[in-house]
Amino acid sequence: AIYPQKVEIINQKYKMQEQIFSDYAQKVFEKELGNRVKIINLKEIFLKHKQDKDLIYFADEHHVTEYGNKLVVDYLSKILKFKTIEYESRNLNIASGEFFTKSNEGWSTRIYGETFASVFGNSQAERDNNYFKPHEYKIYSLSKSYQENIEIKFDKHCNANIDLHNKSIKNAIKVYVLGNSFVESLSKMLIISVSDVYRRRINSACGRSSLISKNVIEELKRLKASVIIIPFFTRTSDEVY
Repeated sequence: AIYPQKVEIINQKYKMQEQIFSDYAQKVFEKELGNRVKIINLKEIFLKHKQDKDLIYFADEHHVTEYGNKLVVDYLSKILKFKTIEYESRNLNIASGEFFTKSNEGWSTRIYGETFASVFGNSQAERDNNYFKPHEYKIYSLSKSYQENIEIKFDKHCNANIDLHNKSIKNAIKVYVLGNSFVESLSKMLIISVSDVYRRRINSACGRSSLISKNVIEELKRLKASVIIIPFFTRTSDEVY
């Protein structure tokens, strides 16, 4: 729906569902959960920005860019009634997505290009020269003001857990984000406009064991998070138990 050309290369290995997955997931959740939780289908939000200069998804993989996640945060700010803070962005010409990583200087983002290849195979990617070519992406988390304001704390025992704190925010909105790799850039964009983000990634080396339901519930009680966000993905039911 957003970038049909991305679906073509995926279809070389996987059959496309007849129904757009986000619509299907929304119907399932509404049936199972009713109005007990807020269910957001990002398709319509992203479609409004489909023609934007900045890409919503990385050109060579399936993750949302920082710009795409900024659109989500702006939408959430209206629902949760918090004020978004504008950080300047740096345009980087890179060939894939970025994630948190630790360095001798403290923390930074790691630019890498393995995701698409590991999921779909290099031979698939090489069939179309639109993939694995550098594109210019808007990156907020590498701006000077962002890095000065944002504190990041890594759990030395488990790389699934990262706590983020924005020193310039006084609203004390605490957000707990539980999911797979989509929590990475979403967490970095959320911390622009809330005081604290507790990023918990399930599909990591220790995530399966450290993020079982009992542990998550105990942690939520301790942290007293204002909002819980679960970016849905197909294997959630298998990985959270």
